[in-house]
Amino acid sequence: MTLDRLGPGRYAYIIRLEGVGEVRRRLFDMGLTPHTPVKMDKLAPLGDPMLINLRGYTLCLRKAEARGVVVRIFDSNGDRAGGKRFAVGRGM
Repeated sequence: MTLDRLGPGRYAYIIRLEGVGEVRRRLFDMGLTPHTPVKMDKLAPLGDPMLINLRGYTLCLRKAEARGVVVRIFDSNGDRAGGKRFAVGRGM
């Protein structure tokens, strides 16, 4: 699943970034790296852009950029497969 399909209020962690070039490098520079937990916070009224929370800050992404971020959704109690628990926020 990609980040652009994550619903508001849902949690996921980043598996990988797809694509090449400047946009991919910028996403890495902004902290979207593998194993980073993220929360999809809000969508703009027309669905683009989207606000996500990661590493203690809020980031605004266009859906076209978010399409290149492959994520795995947390289950309902905040655990991912394998039982390791993640939290979104500072100190990660």
